[in-house]
Amino acid sequence: MKKLVAVLGLVTVVSVVNCGAWEYPQNPDRFPSIGLNLTGESMAGEVKSPSFPALGSQDIEGTDSTLVLDTRLPLSNSFTLNIALGGTRNETKYKQTPTQDSAEIKGDGGIFSIGCRYYFNK
Repeated sequence: MKKLVAVLGLVTVVSVVNCGAWEYPQNPDRFPSIGLNLTGESMAGEVKSPSFPALGSQDIEGTDSTLVLDTRLPLSNSFTLNIALGGTRNETKYKQTPTQDSAEIKGDGGIFSIGCRYYFNK
């Protein structure tokens, strides 16, 4: 994850150093840019087992968080390249019930996104 963020940072630094060469007056993204987004989400609910209705339900709580670093690199007056790298983390807790044990599930992942934006300029 740290290596991916470092690579995106290097690409962004190089693009900012060369921003004079990439200035496109008709492109709304005119200069290279970077963005940082942090998203958080929490949930609460219950799980019921259709296979074992005698078990009843089990309360759950969960959280998700995502951190993404992105860059927009204008390549012409009408075309911009978007690149994003980041990471995600989630955690879900199942509460103890008289018939079911408690449990905790954690996960980490990576995010890579590449795309483009076309502007219809006059």
